[in-house]
Amino acid sequence: TWEIESHTMRSSHFVLGLLIIAAVVAAGNWVSSVSRRRSKLESNDFNDVTCVPSETKASAERAVQTFCIPMEEHEPDDAWLQAVDVGRSISLSTDVYFPSEYFSKEDNQMKRFPVLLVRTPYDKTKPIWGDKKQVGNVLQTLVDEVTAAGYVFAIQDVRGRFASPGTFVKYVNEGWDGYDTIEWLAAQEWCTGDVATFGTSYLAHVQMAAACRSPPHLRAMFLDSGGFHDSFQGGIRYGGAFELKQLTWAWEKARDSSTDKDAQAILGDPSGLWKWFEPARMPWRQGKGNNPLAFTPMYESYVLDMWHTFANLGPYWKQIGLYAKGYKARIPNIPILLMTGWFDPYVATTISNFEMLSSRNKKTLDDRKVPHVQMILGPWTHGASSSSTAGNVDFGSVATLGPNVAPAISTLALIWFRFWLPAKRGDASKVQISTNPITYFTMGAPPRKFDPPFKAQGIKAPSKDKATQSKSHDHSIAHCGSWASSATWPPSQTENGATAYYLDASKEDRAYVLTRIEPSRDASVSYDYDPLHPCPTVGGQITSAQPVMYGGSFDQSTGPKFFPSELPYGPLAARSDVLVFQTEDLEAEVDIAGPVEVVLHVSSSALDTDFTFKLIDVFPPAESTSPRVAINLANAILRMRYRDSYEKPTVLSPGERYTITLRSPPVAARFAKGHRIRLDISSSNYPFYDTNPNTAVELLNSTQVAAWANGYVRQHVVAHNTVHTGSAGSVLRLPVVASNVD
Repeated sequence: TWEIESHTMRSSHFVLGLLIIAAVVAAGNWVSSVSRRRSKLESNDFNDVTCVPSETKASAERAVQTFCIPMEEHEPDDAWLQAVDVGRSISLSTDVYFPSEYFSKEDNQMKRFPVLLVRTPYDKTKPIWGDKKQVGNVLQTLVDEVTAAGYVFAIQDVRGRFASPGTFVKYVNEGWDGYDTIEWLAAQEWCTGDVATFGTSYLAHVQMAAACRSPPHLRAMFLDSGGFHDSFQGGIRYGGAFELKQLTWAWEKARDSSTDKDAQAILGDPSGLWKWFEPARMPWRQGKGNNPLAFTPMYESYVLDMWHTFANLGPYWKQIGLYAKGYKARIPNIPILLMTGWFDPYVATTISNFEMLSSRNKKTLDDRKVPHVQMILGPWTHGASSSSTAGNVDFGSVATLGPNVAPAISTLALIWFRFWLPAKRGDASKVQISTNPITYFTMGAPPRKFDPPFKAQGIKAPSKDKATQSKSHDHSIAHCGSWASSATWPPSQTENGATAYYLDASKEDRAYVLTRIEPSRDASVSYDYDPLHPCPTVGGQITSAQPVMYGGSFDQSTGPKFFPSELPYGPLAARSDVLVFQTEDLEAEVDIAGPVEVVLHVSSSALDTDFTFKLIDVFPPAESTSPRVAINLANAILRMRYRDSYEKPTVLSPGERYTITLRSPPVAARFAKGHRIRLDISSSNYPFYDTNPNTAVELLNSTQVAAWANGYVRQHVVAHNTVHTGSAGSVLRLPVVASNVD
């Protein structure tokens, strides 16, 4: 890494110095990344852990035993993995719970059962279901439900976490480890040879990683909010920018696993994390004093790899565990249920996986003619399907998974497995699953009658009041929505070709115009983007990020909750670096379902910069003098160096015009009559994404450096960014449902 002070120097000296630095950085990337991996092997808190098996402990309800499941020594797929202990032969600690029929009363012979497997980095002795709003001993309840249904329940600490030894390298060890675990379980005398997997978030990522290894005995899966389709385009990076929830997740896990006193002094105070996110301290670099993870090298290493070492798309991002997109043919053609929320970081991953898996020739597996790849899309934040509130917007009791779609999330999993992999004779006939592959929620649509598609005999769904675990507060924004089923995504009634709303530089009601009519006059609108004073993140598809940022839908105004808001607080629309385009009050509702796309014609004074957009629903004022509530629905970002290629970034020519396309994850929402459709354009959404310093000096050759530097170089520069309208054709393309199109 390098940093040059902002003082005058001779241009020739500057160019020579920069070229030397660039050469050192380029040559050192591999060496530094390997050395970091080696250092983490030496300082991993779990390297000295030994897996300890236990004898079977039996009771009237169940039996439990801890097994040390051996991992085979596999050859790494890529050379960079040689420095990671993926090939080390270790054993992973796995608790296995058996049904009460573990031993047959008639002949004292061991019975055989299908196994439901969960693999977790969060401690196998703790509640594991990703639904944060559930209370009580979730793990014990889940064990009881699974074993009562006739399954063996196995839960494992992944490599390098808690009771399992080894090095934890986020995501990339999970393919072979999952494969080995599934095949070991299937080979046991108490298993029928059938293994299914389930779980939320990281517990979903590990499932897809294992599936990409084609385990022969994997029979079914339930992935909730995870299972990377393409992590470079959602979940880790998006549009070339880095999602900083990866930092907050690593900080929390490093804090929980480190016993170093110096580390605890830095990591133990949640409020202290804010200072590390001050824009002037970005980006984090390796070493103590440069980031709070430096005391826990295994976390520091993978974070800096994803952020800096492998910033461009390449082999790193196409590994198993990060890129299911590249392993479609290897994933078994088995029943797979996918679920997520509109405000979850993995909504794009979930929908892309559904489209990939359901595109295979075999649509059904048996004569019941039921789709065996299905998807549920709700109005939730990450793993919060029992909550009616996402951020500060309450969608009402109709919004929760239970009882509107299924009795509850754990029951949904068992319904899926009982239908496709019954543990008891006749069990499949006692449950019902959807006959349509897609169940989705349209935010803002009026509630309507919807028969829950997932049911089980003898299981009564909780009342809607009890199902809503998160109670509304007085300051919540009351909204609504409704469920529907569809045979396709987007729904078949969605327009072929998106509906265009043009950006017009004319001003009405303190905002620029968003119109169905193409502007007749060419114009442009400009703003200054300062990476030291970025536009604060107010909601979105975010998780694992508190107290730095919060996921969900919020009124788009700054405040003390939304870092790094500055006084005086107020609407984001009032910021000088936010361009607001909005329609007039709608004369009829507009329903959308699918990805949102924005085509911009832009120019910049900088060598690199970002462009962002946010799609917003503007409510009518409660009273004539009241401010309008404006809630976020979708967002996207593009780092301009990647406008042509994610593999080979290139700098901008200052002042030159470029045509770019930004695309958000899909969404389903209604803009009601009297509401407005609003589009915000800016160049930052921080700390959702890392800020762009606007310099791109590491991409320059000597001629460009001399022309640009003019004797100065800074770590950050202010970019003067411009959006061109009129015949240039800057346009918002909405996936409007056909009945709403003019």
